[in-house]
Amino acid sequence: MKFWKKEFKKVETEEEKLKKIFIHETKKVKVDIKAKGFLKDSLKKAGYDVDYKRLKKKVFDYIIYITFFLSFATIIYSVFALTVSRMIVLLLIVWILGFPLMWLIAWLIVYFYLDMQKYKRRKELEEVWPEYLQLVVANINAGMLIDVALWSAVKPRFKVLAKEIEEVAKQTLTGKDLSDALREFADKYDSAMLQRTVSLLIEGMNSGGKIAVLLNKIALDIQDTKIMKKEMSASVMTYAIFITFATVVAAPFLFGLSTQLLIVIQKIIGTLSQTSTATTSFITFQAESVKIADFKIFAYVMLGITSFMSACLIGTIRKGSIKDGLKFIPIFVISTLLIYFISSMLLASLLGSLI
Repeated sequence: MKFWKKEFKKVETEEEKLKKIFIHETKKVKVDIKAKGFLKDSLKKAGYDVDYKRLKKKVFDYIIYITFFLSFATIIYSVFALTVSRMIVLLLIVWILGFPLMWLIAWLIVYFYLDMQKYKRRKELEEVWPEYLQLVVANINAGMLIDVALWSAVKPRFKVLAKEIEEVAKQTLTGKDLSDALREFADKYDSAMLQRTVSLLIEGMNSGGKIAVLLNKIALDIQDTKIMKKEMSASVMTYAIFITFATVVAAPFLFGLSTQLLIVIQKIIGTLSQTSTATTSFITFQAESVKIADFKIFAYVMLGITSFMSACLIGTIRKGSIKDGLKFIPIFVISTLLIYFISSMLLASLLGSLI
């Protein structure tokens, strides 16, 4: 009896150890899968059939090449201008600080690009989705089955949607259930419109309802929503025009005027300081309280930030998303800085003749 108890305790402790090891390993696997799954999911939603391991290796290789190039440039510069100790310090900075910073910047660029591709694909799909649904309704009313109606409604002009429906057709031909294939298709896009339509379609298929009537109502509702969005965008167009004028025209002109007035004031103060020193006056004037170069840097920075924020704001006002305003950023920034430069030159010639 005692021997049996001892053996029972021994088996129990071994099981507990195995459970602890298993739980620890599964936690590690879950964290690793979660980290890798995000990149894999982003690539899938962006429309790239690329192995995420290969992408990570390429990014790592490019960063290594850039770091070696910077190290080589540092060594060449140090041979002619610096000592050995300073060269070692610069190399340590390149590898200890530069390498992680470049790694972070590289992945920020990759994820930003993938996010923009996901948004672009979603907009293209939502643009043709109501027309596609109406074609499906016409095919169902013509007597086709739901799966045949879905494939027959595909047109080459649908682009992204055509490829996705073809993929759904391939999956169903290999034996996959149509509902599962449609759910997987809807999960590829962060579109509430697509996911709601697919969920309603699956529920209608399972309940045996009138699919044609349901899809027709969904298509009409989506078109009405698009029309309402266009009307709202047109109603707030005056705000977008005002923001554009204030950012691209008024702000750089006022900054240019401020720059030239500062130059004029400093010239006047300079002449007054010369006269005060010549007459030994008790009042002294300083001509360079604010440097012109520093003020110009301030103006360029502020105009760049203002134009960037204005472009994002206009995208939000017109389309409801900041991503729609990113395409206006280069136009706004270049136009704002160019108008500031031109207005500064014109005001300089105008005010210079008055002094």
